[in-house]
Amino acid sequence: MSYFLKDGYSIIKKHYVLLIMYFLKFSFFLLVALLIGYIGITYRKVIGSDIVNYIFFPLVFVLVNYSFFKFIFGAIEYFNYLFIIHNDQIFIINSSLIMRNDIEVVDAFKIVKLDAYSR
Repeated sequence: MSYFLKDGYSIIKKHYVLLIMYFLKFSFFLLVALLIGYIGITYRKVIGSDIVNYIFFPLVFVLVNYSFFKFIFGAIEYFNYLFIIHNDQIFIINSSLIMRNDIEVVDAFKIVKLDAYSR
C-alpha cells in the first residue's frame, strides 16, 4: 500500500504487489501462447497442417489478446482505486472502464469498528 501526504489530506493506493501480480499473469499467458505457437510450427507435419492452422494459431491469437486486455484492465483498476482521507471524511473512489464509477463518502467519526480480511 502506498500513500501520499499533501496539504491536510492523504491519498492511499493499492499495494504495488497487485500490479506485479497482473504483470506476472500477463507474462504467463504470453509464455503459454508462445509455447503453443512453437509446438504448432515445429510439429506441423506430425499434428497436421489443418489442425495447426485452424486450432493452434487462433488459440494463440485469442490468448495474446486476452492477456493484453486482462493486463490493461488490471492496470486501470490498480491506478483508479483510491482512498482519500481529508479531515473528518474518507472518500473511496473506485473507477474503471467497464464498471460504473463509484465514489463513496464516509464520515470518519461514524466508524466504530475496523475488520481486516484477506482473499
